[in-house]
Amino acid sequence: MIEWIKKFFSKTEKPDVGLGSSIYSNWTIQTTGHWMEHFNVESEAQANGSIDLPPSESTSLDQFHAHVKTEFDRFKSTKKNEVDIQINSLGSTLGRLIDNQDTFSQHEQKFTNKIRAVQNDYESRIKTANEDVKASRADLSNFKRNNKLTRPAKPMSSTLLYVMIIVVILIAETIINGVFLGENLTGSSAAGMTWAFAFSAVNVSVGLILAPLIRNINHVKAGVKLFGYFVGLIWLSLIAAFNFLIGHFRDAITNPAGLGMEDAYKALDEMALNPFVLAEPVSYFLVAIGMMCALIALLDSFFHADTYPGYGKKSLQLEDFEENLLSLKIEANNEQEIIYSKFLSEGNKLIKAASAHITNLQQTIGFIDLRIKEEYRDYFENLAGSFQAVIEQYRTSNLEARDTPAPSYFQNTVEFSWRPLDDQSQRMEVESQEFINVKSRAEKLLQSWPDIQASVRNVRKEY
Repeated sequence: MIEWIKKFFSKTEKPDVGLGSSIYSNWTIQTTGHWMEHFNVESEAQANGSIDLPPSESTSLDQFHAHVKTEFDRFKSTKKNEVDIQINSLGSTLGRLIDNQDTFSQHEQKFTNKIRAVQNDYESRIKTANEDVKASRADLSNFKRNNKLTRPAKPMSSTLLYVMIIVVILIAETIINGVFLGENLTGSSAAGMTWAFAFSAVNVSVGLILAPLIRNINHVKAGVKLFGYFVGLIWLSLIAAFNFLIGHFRDAITNPAGLGMEDAYKALDEMALNPFVLAEPVSYFLVAIGMMCALIALLDSFFHADTYPGYGKKSLQLEDFEENLLSLKIEANNEQEIIYSKFLSEGNKLIKAASAHITNLQQTIGFIDLRIKEEYRDYFENLAGSFQAVIEQYRTSNLEARDTPAPSYFQNTVEFSWRPLDDQSQRMEVESQEFINVKSRAEKLLQSWPDIQASVRNVRKEY
């Protein structure tokens, strides 16, 4: 008996290295010495023996015996329940893998529909835009043929440059007018600059307004060409009259014998009598500057677009339609590409998840199978032997400490019985077969991923 006890005391620990062991109770195989300490065998035996417990005539197990048996039964129940929980967990993991497969199976159709929805959305818009381009191109072609144009339309000059020239003219003429008129204008310097700016604005605006009409001088039809020259003559007349009026205005307000601004009305009288005769050379200089600024403004507007009347507008219209068509095509292509990229991203995530589920299931099945067939058996063979040794050591130490005979049941062996997990083993066979079937389907889906990518990629349309 002593040698048998020593044998159990010398058993080495076998650590629990199974999957998921951390979330369940400890499956580490403990030495008999561990259980001796756990049950505090020597102290319990001597304490009870010193007062002759259990009584010699007792026929039922004392508290110590009962406690050891209860612990063994508790361990059996705990370990069996844990194995059941682990088997049940397979169902949820298999369910996630099946759900993953269902999602993956729908993945291609889902994104194919999205790409086609984009195509349907842009199809009519691109068709309309294409028709606009064709109509505009035909219109431009007819325009060129009717007007005997063989050259391409001159591109519109930079709007920024166009505006900057106008602004510079306005500022320069305003400053010059202010210099030559400002000292003789009544009121503040701000009032003088206001008058100067007003003169400049009128001078420049006439050219900006009439320049598109003057382009008719380049028209193929003689009547239209004549109209262009007529408008040009009107511009010249207006500009000349206006700038000579400014010259007369300066003469009136700078006359030493006059009353300055109060005599300004005399400018109209002088203009009517002697329109091209000014009192001072400076006034002629002011007229020259004004007409030069008006001419620059006219030319700036004249050459801003193509010089053939209407040609630039029609050419620009075609460019706008072509840009709109190109923009729609780029948008349609980009939206399809965004959807396809999302399709790839989500598909790769599904594949990664499926692979993880398969790996997890393989590990879990292997772990549970090992626990059922080997670890459970090893655990309870060792535990039963250790608990037998605990009982024997308790009885030996209790006999040494007591003065009365031990109860008769001290001669009987305490049974620590257990049976293999046959039911659980059968359940595992069912779950393992289900996993094999699901895994096979999953692997087929994973293998088809390149073909699915190609299928969706082919749905895309390059516009």
